[in-house]
Amino acid sequence: MPNNTFDLIVRGGQVVSPRGVIAADVGVRDGRICAVADRLDPDRAAATIDAGGLHVLPGCFDTHMHLWETGFTSRPDFRDSTLEAAYGGITTILDHPLTIPEILNADGFREKVALGQATSYVDFGLHAGISPHNLADLQGMWDEGATAFKIFMCHSGSKVEGLSDGELIEAFRTVSRFGGIVLLHAEADQMVQYNRARLEAAGRKDPLAFLESRPPEVESEAIRKALHFVELSGVRAIFAHTSVPEGIAAIEITRAKGHEIWVETCPHYLYFTTDDMQRLGPYVKFSPTVRDPVRVEGLWRDLAAGRIQLMGSDHGPVEKARKERGWKSIWEGQGGMPSVEVMVPLMLNAVAEGRLTIERLGALLSEQPARIFGLFPRKGIIQTGSDADLTLVDLKSDWTVSVGRLHANYGYTPYEGQRIQGRVVHTIVRGRSVVADGELIGKPGWGRFHPRAEQGSRVVHAAD
Repeated sequence: MPNNTFDLIVRGGQVVSPRGVIAADVGVRDGRICAVADRLDPDRAAATIDAGGLHVLPGCFDTHMHLWETGFTSRPDFRDSTLEAAYGGITTILDHPLTIPEILNADGFREKVALGQATSYVDFGLHAGISPHNLADLQGMWDEGATAFKIFMCHSGSKVEGLSDGELIEAFRTVSRFGGIVLLHAEADQMVQYNRARLEAAGRKDPLAFLESRPPEVESEAIRKALHFVELSGVRAIFAHTSVPEGIAAIEITRAKGHEIWVETCPHYLYFTTDDMQRLGPYVKFSPTVRDPVRVEGLWRDLAAGRIQLMGSDHGPVEKARKERGWKSIWEGQGGMPSVEVMVPLMLNAVAEGRLTIERLGALLSEQPARIFGLFPRKGIIQTGSDADLTLVDLKSDWTVSVGRLHANYGYTPYEGQRIQGRVVHTIVRGRSVVADGELIGKPGWGRFHPRAEQGSRVVHAAD
């Protein structure tokens, strides 16, 4: 090879895949990985990064983001949340369709793509939405490259809801006909509304009232109904932000019948329990709710065993004032919370605690989302020809989460004071450093839209 064969060499790191960890250099040219070898000659590279003592993950995904752009936040672009994503080691985000207007047709989908490509720091894909009135528009959004179709089985305050059982099964059948994926917020709406009305009638406004309005059976019952419809329609399905092990057990039974079904959870279901609700109140108001310690331990076991295939932050840039309203009445505090920047470190901490292996983490954050959403092998793996998306992490670094250390302006984090072992050191998107050693190097607009390119590949569901 001639001199300057490489634009970049990442030297001396421990390269991670679901199949193992190897000591290797990674060579990059024109935004793609062009070599993975025991040693590459640094004199043949325009630039090098010393990864000694670090693990090199394929660029991490956040499969569940709410940028709420446009329409919900003060600046109508992707900058704020994708900046946080970059600091958190995320190289590709998948954003949900809750904007004003919601992403319910191909024209709106294309407009959002253009906005993201002008203002995102990292690469992105887009989920589209389903309402009772847009079934004829679903094929068009799939053809534009949508990664999945979000369906709320409960009230969401948006147009991405309100499907009757008849409309829900018809939506499943419509998506199944062209090989799409439905992405389900599974909570039984009638149960939620009944419980809330009863609690409000009793004058309940305290944080625990929110938990009582959405008990575990609200989620498990919705999961069981959706699974029945999956069996009737044959649609591929993802259960978003799953919080109940009994729901995962039901999913395993249906999956064993040959259906393609995947489970996503979020770090807040692993790091918070019902014991935290009184203390943190509206700061941990999200749906589904936090769960009891026994169920939380069950989720950890499902995660380690591979019965959970996806991890999303469910990031929502909610300002502190909107959260604080919940101290007066939990019903008034806005749901959701900023969380994308801490997701990867929290999962690195799980590796340090022995709850996950680094190989399982690589599958969860990189390879499996790339396979499920049709972006593999361009994304999700460190091999020749793949995009040079790399997340360099230090498994030994110990730090404490605080508002002052995070790169957002929300004024709070429910993880305040959480000790973490594991730190993101370097985030590289398509061969270019976006964040390095805590310093922002990238620019908004570097991120690129990546449409779903294929209908999926085999995903490992259990440790093997």
